[in-house]
Amino acid sequence: MPLHMRLMWILERICTVLFVFMTVLIFVQVVLRYVFSLSLFWAEEAARWSMIWIVFLGCVVATHQAAHTRVSYFVELLPGLPKRIVEGSVALVCAVSCFLIAWYGIPVFRVSISAIAPGLGITKGVEYIAVPLCCTAMGVIFFVQGIRVFLGYSADLRGDINEQKTEGGAA
Repeated sequence: MPLHMRLMWILERICTVLFVFMTVLIFVQVVLRYVFSLSLFWAEEAARWSMIWIVFLGCVVATHQAAHTRVSYFVELLPGLPKRIVEGSVALVCAVSCFLIAWYGIPVFRVSISAIAPGLGITKGVEYIAVPLCCTAMGVIFFVQGIRVFLGYSADLRGDINEQKTEGGAA
């Protein structure tokens, strides 16, 4: 299994663990609050941070699988080469956008690293580093997808490059 597939497998498992943790934590918090009139002071913060990481890591996985929602009705009407040019250009624009978000997320992370979360007692940088890390990963994936589409291959990185020739693609 290629390295990028192993990394995606790991990210999927991390998202699953975080989701189960968040669900159990919220359930326990509700039971404690409404049945026993008790509360875990850190539960809301931990659940929020889990959700943030689930969203950003899930975006990386979805980008890798070319699974993001998009409106492609008019693009699908185009023949081979123009379709590849549009799809490849869109992927490269998405890559640039992700890199810009990551770049401008770094100063936010730098500011937040000195702040301590009151509930968990750890730096808020753990929460804010998700943006530059995951947007950089998505930018790299979008860039690779754009190049692949220009060369006539599928944007989905899960399969073998030789099996994913698109209609009108490279021979």
